[in-house]
Amino acid sequence: MTGLTPAVAVSEKPAAPPSPPARRLTPPRWRDSRLLVGVLLVLVSVVVGARLFATADRSHDWVAATVDLPAGHVVVAANLTTTSARLRSTTADRYFPGERRSALVGAMLARPVSAGELLSGADFVRDTVSPTRLVAIVVKDGRAPALTPGDHVDVFVLQRSGMAPAGAAAAGAAGAGAVAGCRSADWAGAAHAERQW
Repeated sequence: MTGLTPAVAVSEKPAAPPSPPARRLTPPRWRDSRLLVGVLLVLVSVVVGARLFATADRSHDWVAATVDLPAGHVVVAANLTTTSARLRSTTADRYFPGERRSALVGAMLARPVSAGELLSGADFVRDTVSPTRLVAIVVKDGRAPALTPGDHVDVFVLQRSGMAPAGAAAAGAAGAGAVAGCRSADWAGAAHAERQW
């Protein structure tokens, strides 16, 4: 018997697909639509942001009080400061702009003003008001307790005897300050004056 070697079947492997040809990376072109859209978005956002910032900061300087001031106080430069605020056009006309701060020195307050409060024309005694004078009134101890500047008091003036001259007006005052208002009655009775300390 002759020795025979069995035939071994060799399976053939499939051939690998050919690799694609190498492509060179091309630099982005200036006319690329994505680049143009990106630049356009950046420019639009910068313009819109600048407009919003400009419209948000439309504040102006206005005159304000530095400390609490009572009615009748004559304003000095140390009482005034400027503060930045944004007011509506309907209310801005009532208040004094920062440029007019020096013009208010020497003016008399018609009402109490708080520290930081914007000053308006209604806060001051007008020039058309008839001139007033200070009248000192002696108040006994314990008759007017706990009075402080800015308090409202009523002063009654009585005539002791005789008739008052025609056209005479009664004015009442108490403490240091200016008369805020005066309501006078006939001299036969009593005169009532409203006074702010």
